[in-house]
Amino acid sequence: MAYQVDQNGVPILSRDDIERKAEEIIEYYFPGSLLEPNVTPLSEIAINFKNDFNVLFSFEEDLGLTNKGNKILGKFVTKPRAIFVDKSLDYNDPRWSFTLAHEIGHLILHRHVSIDLGKEHYSVFSDTIEQIKASLVQPWSPYQWLEWQANSFASSLLMPRVRFHKAFQSAMREHPSSRNKQYIYLDQQPDNIRLLKEIKKNLERIFQVSSASLENRMKEVGVLIDARPGKMKHAIEFLREET
Repeated sequence: MAYQVDQNGVPILSRDDIERKAEEIIEYYFPGSLLEPNVTPLSEIAINFKNDFNVLFSFEEDLGLTNKGNKILGKFVTKPRAIFVDKSLDYNDPRWSFTLAHEIGHLILHRHVSIDLGKEHYSVFSDTIEQIKASLVQPWSPYQWLEWQANSFASSLLMPRVRFHKAFQSAMREHPSSRNKQYIYLDQQPDNIRLLKEIKKNLERIFQVSSASLENRMKEVGVLIDARPGKMKHAIEFLREET
């Protein structure tokens, strides 16, 4: 069933809604796997989607450039349903995984979206590095909301919250001074900076994601509080979050 949408045709979804949708995909194809820290098998999910729902997946094409000359890394087409990842991305590159997960997010969340905002008609989603990255500023336009949702889904699919918490706590227990802590408080103290680097190295190995994606996910699930100078949000961002 299609989701409720706003006046612009964008699905109305909270972060928790998106988290649960990503978890449902994993649990459906790999029952019980959310309980153990491991990498999400995206290639197997793609194969299952192809076999079960006739979704085309292509990883060997040059997707070209946007009208502004930006390289297109991923694409989702609503009819017929198809997902593309540009051939320039290596299978072992964390960007390949995040791009594929991002496009799967469009498939799951936006397969019924087709909105015309005057400049763009959203029935074909072409994503560049500007859309496929670990974080976006607080979304304010329909376009940014769609990309924020796809990015949030990708992060949830690659690093499901239950699995991520288990991995994080296991990594923290390896450090005697931190084994009873539930989060990392990051400031300018060398010990805290060193702890974050060590924990990230451990989690990057488990989830096979980029450092930026991992750090963003740590903040999303509440295990990293970044109190470094210059990391405070802009006053306008606080206002947007409260409206």
